[in-house]
Amino acid sequence: MPRCPYFSAYINNGDLVTLSLEVIEVDIRDKYYSKIPSKILCKNQTGSIELIYFNKIPLYIRQYFIAGTHLIISGKIVIQNGVYCIIHPDIVVRSDEKFKVLNMEAVYPKVQGITSKLISYLVKKITQTLPYCKDWLPQDLLKKYKWKTFSESIRELHFPLKINLENIKVARSRIAFDELLANQLCLKVLRKNLQNKSSKSIKFIGNLASNFLAELKFSLTKEQKIAIDAISQDQLDNKKMLRLLMGDVGCGKTVVAICAALNAIEAKKQVALMVPTEILAQQHWKNIICYTQSLGVKVDLLVGSLKSSEKKKVLENLSLGEVDLVVGTHALFQEKVLFKDLGLVIIDEQHRFGVKQRLNLLQKGDNVDLLMLSATPIPRTINMLNYGDMDVSIIKQKPRSNMEIATSMLSKSKIIELVERLKLVIEKDERVYWVCPLIEESEKLQLSYVEKSFKLLDEKLCDKVAMIHGKMKIEERDEVMQKFKSGEILVLVSTTVIEVGVDVPEATVMVIENAERFGLSQLHQLRGRVGRGVLKSYCILLYGNKLSLESKKRLSILCSIADGFKIAEKDLEFRGSGDYLGFRQSGETGFRFFDSLSHSSLVPIADEYESSIVNSNEIVVEELEILLKIFDKDVYFKEKNINLT
Repeated sequence: MPRCPYFSAYINNGDLVTLSLEVIEVDIRDKYYSKIPSKILCKNQTGSIELIYFNKIPLYIRQYFIAGTHLIISGKIVIQNGVYCIIHPDIVVRSDEKFKVLNMEAVYPKVQGITSKLISYLVKKITQTLPYCKDWLPQDLLKKYKWKTFSESIRELHFPLKINLENIKVARSRIAFDELLANQLCLKVLRKNLQNKSSKSIKFIGNLASNFLAELKFSLTKEQKIAIDAISQDQLDNKKMLRLLMGDVGCGKTVVAICAALNAIEAKKQVALMVPTEILAQQHWKNIICYTQSLGVKVDLLVGSLKSSEKKKVLENLSLGEVDLVVGTHALFQEKVLFKDLGLVIIDEQHRFGVKQRLNLLQKGDNVDLLMLSATPIPRTINMLNYGDMDVSIIKQKPRSNMEIATSMLSKSKIIELVERLKLVIEKDERVYWVCPLIEESEKLQLSYVEKSFKLLDEKLCDKVAMIHGKMKIEERDEVMQKFKSGEILVLVSTTVIEVGVDVPEATVMVIENAERFGLSQLHQLRGRVGRGVLKSYCILLYGNKLSLESKKRLSILCSIADGFKIAEKDLEFRGSGDYLGFRQSGETGFRFFDSLSHSSLVPIADEYESSIVNSNEIVVEELEILLKIFDKDVYFKEKNINLT
């Protein structure tokens, strides 16, 4: 990020600046964590500014703070009551040491207890000592796209020698290509590994699934039937099933998944259903027991909060084959979890799990089929990049009983009026979700928002309000959720822990505070928590007082579009693949550098090069293994029977 010499007339709150200043007054506190901060008043020809330190100032910086000293200061501007401040400046050097200030420097995410300066120092040490290794890309490819070596590109990104955005763009495209190539090779290896396994043998007529469907009180949609048939054919085939089932919120994916599970159970195989949260695991567990109680299916639950004795019993029953279907969370990955004959793995909310976890669970048995469920429609570009190894079934059609959700935008300045309107909702014993803003930088700050909103609603709506957040124990969250379902609690103030898995037909209102901080797909998921019954439902997008035109345009899409697939495409346009779903670096794609919009031209290049690797007899495996290790894909080569070529 360039650090340019701003003048106070043009400085805005939050700007990152570098200023040439003269120290005027010094008021330094010697104690750590003093209630009164240290302040250093400085000025230049355009005005004055205060440097503020809440903790004790290190001696190597303190020596500069002498009246009359000329300094170069760099940091983020904070305007408090009209006074320009920099709290804990990033850089403090004398004017005659300005060579120490870079023209352009990387900005790193905040880490609690570690300064940006320390991170920069450590990264510099690492980049200076990067070992030499032969590049995995051929010289002709590097020359064609003006790419430098991997090590040189990394240094260019972190410590550019001069302000040249084009050089940085080229360096980033090189690293993005490496990441894309590692991903494509990874999928190729996964396919090869599955193809090399011995042919599976599974036989069933479909009686269990037919009996289950006959007891349902509703008819399947056409697309549900098509998906069930396709999955059944996959299961009967002698090759492993690798299928992704995509469907919008409320389209009935769970029913399709249960049919697949019953097919496997009829064939005397065990089934593992993995979900991201314990709340969702318990809900699936209870629902499946209810659905299958007349079919004689043995269903169990394996989550982290179980008592040791309960967990031991579940593990024993799994290993003996006395459990047909187990619902669990990450606990299913543990080495001590052994199955007698695992035949099918179902992964719900698959974007919460990586490809590595997918493979780990498949290795719990021989010739295991895999069915992945996505409640968030995945744009075709991302689907091809991350799930190119899978067949895809899509369910767009929703049951006719689903009510359309009326979505509207509302300024936070009208929050009191909104709360008054909610009184009419709870008088009818209907439920209300109130989701608090997403604060990525601080869990403590997010919790404070929950508590603040809870206090407001509790004062206005009496004793019918409760809150739920990620810091609560699972037992406490379950207790609150049960009270919300039963009607003992009518308003639930929450973080996004209710994004998936909560099914309360009486919930008719979803309020999302500071909705502009969420991705469109995540907002759509949250909206899907209401409208699950026969009652008219509403989603209110509360936005901050200073909403940008782009944010307003983005939120208006949700008000006019109900189709999750169209919303997903729009979300990708606005946010890019690396930040899809609002979880940068850990979202749907799992990419840190590659962006499917700005780097789309790299896809055919990676495909062509990946094919040349597969067909080449001269390829050096060692360099490619280094590439895969860098991007955390090397787990696939730790198994004896998995080879790169």
